[in-house]
Amino acid sequence: MIARERNAQVALAESLGVLPTTPIDVEDLSKVEMPKELEPSIEGVINRALEQRPDLLAKVALVREKEAALRRTRKSFYPTLTLSANSGYSATAIGIKVDQSSFPWFAASGPAYGAKVALSWMIFDGGARRRAVELAEAGLRAAEAETEEARDLAISEVWRAYTNAKLAIRRLESPPRSSTQARKRTTHSSSHTRWALEL
Repeated sequence: MIARERNAQVALAESLGVLPTTPIDVEDLSKVEMPKELEPSIEGVINRALEQRPDLLAKVALVREKEAALRRTRKSFYPTLTLSANSGYSATAIGIKVDQSSFPWFAASGPAYGAKVALSWMIFDGGARRRAVELAEAGLRAAEAETEEARDLAISEVWRAYTNAKLAIRRLESPPRSSTQARKRTTHSSSHTRWALEL
């Protein structure tokens, strides 16, 4: 009995992230008012837990980032259309001088406008864009797999904690058994096991 108690204390210390030598004060459960029932729907508990897990939220953000990177990489296959325009004022003055003779100045000034349309499309790149898309898709699949694995782990942790809590509440609600009832149940169980092994 003492060994099991020490093992439970070590397990509790490990789950809290402290050294097993750290003293832990455990409150007497008979003084604590326990809830009569947990939330009726395990799905509700799981959904709430998934929404509040920062590690899952970070992994979902990484998936969104990989999706955006894939979209950007796929856009490299499309042509690029560039439009540019300018406006301004131009003033020009020209003077001509030939063998010591100078002619009158010629001047022109006025507003200047311009527009340009350019279409560029890479036709051949040696497969670099295709490889970039494949790498982006692989990165997205890896991020989705990590997110799914973390989600499944979180669901199993919540499920385990929920069922353990329901079981603990049920145990607290049931009246304590007498030692003779426990002995009878153990004897019945061991005789049943012996019968099963003899087959």
